[in-house]
Amino acid sequence: MSEQDADPALLIVLRTLRTTLASKGKIPPYRIFHDRTIVELAARRPTTRAALLGVYGLGERKVEEFGEAILDAIQGRTRAAQARE
Repeated sequence: MSEQDADPALLIVLRTLRTTLASKGKIPPYRIFHDRTIVELAARRPTTRAALLGVYGLGERKVEEFGEAILDAIQGRTRAAQARE
């Protein structure tokens, strides 16, 4: 998957989320998830925890820790896009 497959606005939302989570956890952003993971999330737009497990870089631990925040970000962006249509 490439950035061309991804929603540009969702990429920004997910990068911001990663930075926020990293700051809260006092860890580098790449330890939350890599750019490849962000691109795949923005292209696939998973809607369930099970679907998150199919995304590169997201295993059980990361889905448990960050899954709700990721899904909220994706759903928020999807709602915002639909409201503009």
